[in-house]
Formats: sequence, structure tokens, C-alpha cells
Amino acid sequence: MLFRGEVWSLSENINKQNQEYYLTYGFGYVNLKTISNEILQEVDIFVPKEDGIKINVLKLKNLSDKKRKLKLIYYIKPVLGEDEVSTSGYIEVKKEGNVVTAKNLYSSNFEGYVAYISSSENIKSFTGNKKFFLGTRRFKEA
Repeated sequence: MLFRGEVWSLSENINKQNQEYYLTYGFGYVNLKTISNEILQEVDIFVPKEDGIKINVLKLKNLSDKKRKLKLIYYIKPVLGEDEVSTSGYIEVKKEGNVVTAKNLYSSNFEGYVAYISSSENIKSFTGNKKFFLGTRRFKEA
């Protein structure tokens, strides 16, 4: 998320800020809450029993009296194979409509397997290049 050029994350493992996190774990779900930059952030993450998908429901509440404009960024590391090293460079990432797909082009063991990422919000940009994403924070326009 971006606020006045500041980058922060709902995930505590990449934040350098000292803030409190409230986690609730249950069978098949986790709920995480925190407040950063006067924004209450909450995410519910779960996997439905009958589907092979992971769902993230993000809720944001502005606690200040100022209007905010945020840029939301969702980062995943698709492996689609044995490990990240052996699949690096062989994952094809495409966007069709508001769905980004990732497919392993190298291994016949994973032929036909495709990872799908979508959002209720319009996906404006994406990249499949980890160094490009983490190094420059620039995205391929969709």
C-alpha cells in the first residue's frame, strides 16, 4: 500500500514499523488486524473445503478525517514445480481480462497446471519478474 510515497505492508514479516498485530487462527482460516498510518487493516484468509482455492478478503477503514488514495499491491511467488530455483525463468505470466495466470512451461510433470489470480478491483498492472518487482517497484501495464 502506498501513502505519500510511503510503502507498508499488512504482513508483519516485511514491515520495519513497530506496530501491534492481532491474529486469530481457526480451522481453515486466519484473521489478521493492524493499524498503520491511521488505516485499520484487516484480512481474512481461508480455503473453502470444497474448492482448491485460497481467498483473501481485505477490509480497510480510514481512521483519519483526511481523504486517502491507496495503491494496493498483492505479491505472490508462484513456484509451480519442485522448488523456486528449478522453476525460475520457466513460469509464464499472462493477463486476460481481470485474471492473471501463471503456468510452468518447463516441467512435463506440471503440464496443464495453471495458477489463477483475480480481484474484485481492476488489476491495472502486473509482472512475473521477481527482481524487477522487488528492485524497482515498477509494473508492466496491463
